[in-house]
Amino acid sequence: MKIQSHDREKEGAVNMESRKFLVLRYHIAVAGYALQDFGKAIGLSSQTLSSRLAGRVPWTVEEALRACDVLNLDTTQLADLFKDCRKENTDDK
Repeated sequence: MKIQSHDREKEGAVNMESRKFLVLRYHIAVAGYALQDFGKAIGLSSQTLSSRLAGRVPWTVEEALRACDVLNLDTTQLADLFKDCRKENTDDK
């Protein structure tokens, strides 16, 4: 099956997003967390964390802040990684 050019572009965009989180993955590993344990520590399922780290789903500001807190990182260290975070809608809760 031949991949259409727009499919390659979309695939490339997702790959760029997941590369952006390599530094975050590094910090997770240095802190001694398995991905599943890190997800639990910040209140995310393994599937949700995987989607965030792959760049398929954007991180919320609250998730980014919890990640920094659990990893004992200054929030400015990951500001570039999480620059596209969305604020969680708290009106629905």
